[in-house]
Amino acid sequence: MKNREVLLLTGMLILMTAFSIAVTSFASTNQGNLSKIKPRFTAESFWGTNTSPLVVYPGASYMPLTTELVYLGPANIYNVSIYFNSSYPLVLSKGQKQISLFLPEVSPGNRIRLFGYFNVSDSSHPGIYNETLTIVYYMMETGKGMPIMVRGNETINTSVPILGYSNIKLMTFRTNPPVLYAGMKAASITFYLINKGNSPAVNVSVELETNQLISPLYNSSNKIFIAYLPPGTPLNITVPIRLANLTKTKYLSYNGVLMKFSPPKGYNTTLTLRINYTSGYESIPVSLQVYSTAHFAVVGVQHSRLFPGASKKYITITLVNIGYANASFVTITLLPNPVFSPHTTSSENPLIAIERLNFTLGDVVSNGKANVTYVLDVSSGIKQGTYYLPLLVSWYQGPTMQQMRQIIEVPVKIGPMFSLSSLGLSNSSVNSPMFILTFIAVIVVIILVVMAAIGSRRK
Repeated sequence: MKNREVLLLTGMLILMTAFSIAVTSFASTNQGNLSKIKPRFTAESFWGTNTSPLVVYPGASYMPLTTELVYLGPANIYNVSIYFNSSYPLVLSKGQKQISLFLPEVSPGNRIRLFGYFNVSDSSHPGIYNETLTIVYYMMETGKGMPIMVRGNETINTSVPILGYSNIKLMTFRTNPPVLYAGMKAASITFYLINKGNSPAVNVSVELETNQLISPLYNSSNKIFIAYLPPGTPLNITVPIRLANLTKTKYLSYNGVLMKFSPPKGYNTTLTLRINYTSGYESIPVSLQVYSTAHFAVVGVQHSRLFPGASKKYITITLVNIGYANASFVTITLLPNPVFSPHTTSSENPLIAIERLNFTLGDVVSNGKANVTYVLDVSSGIKQGTYYLPLLVSWYQGPTMQQMRQIIEVPVKIGPMFSLSSLGLSNSSVNSPMFILTFIAVIVVIILVVMAAIGSRRK
């Protein structure tokens, strides 16, 4: 009996001890959880507003950023101060103070918005960037004794999307005129650009790197600045250029005389179009071809003696195509001038004279010769000397059959109205001793006759 009572008492003591230990453990655990309760937040940031979102790109300025903070609980918090800590690549816009907000009380489920203007660094790249929010608050805690207000702070992350990018590409280019020919002095190249990105390209500088064959028409004419290029909109820019006159020596024989010429020669060259902007860079080769053309020169002039007032004089001009390309449908036109005019009779229609200004030679191949003959009158109010007969040579040039023109001035010598040759005396007879003695004797006789006439008058 006594043994049973001892065992019963012992068991009761063990149960009471275990219960006491369990109660103590539970109380301790509950007090620890209470002290570890902290507010929970979540945040997200976006550019613009919910109704008008924006795609922001590196280099953008004065961009409105909205950050929405959601308080998840578990209990009300008081005297809440929220600070947006901007860091790279965000920079507060000029005049914008640090983004912050004060709220006296925030309940679980409340949504809080912060708003501010930022610039995005030029050196950044498209991506998602983490910024931080600092939240300072007071929260009521209950434990042993009276409730107390405990100060706390949290730092949470918010993702800021900078997803805008620009991508400038060259669509095509063209020259004006459409085909470049050797001998041209100036032209222009028009480039068609497009931004294939989803945001504007800013601070775009375009430069056409030239060489000795193709150079800027004037200082910095190959450099263009574009402040803003929106996406999806083609843009054309025009660069004026100067073409070098590249020549190649050619030798041609005419009437046994070897002549040296330096006509224009076509060439190929490659330029580089460099496009530099805030978030990208392009280097694009640009190939240009300058075609050879026909080119004409005078190799011979034949005419009878010309003098002031001469009429109906024939002059034959021999032209040669010294260029490195054939000429099609060649026409020679005598340009109006004060010295030479086409011969017409008083009974002829003046329109006929105009028709005589033009001669059609057809096609003239490279190194080919052609003759043109005019019947001219010489102005009577000029002095003897060398004058120039202006001719306009026009033709169509392949491969585009573009019309080309060239002015050639043909030197023509105008002599005196009377000369020994006009009297039928040759140079050999003029230079003989007998002619000289005879000429002197004639002069002496004339002088004696004149003196005798003067003496007879005095008597």
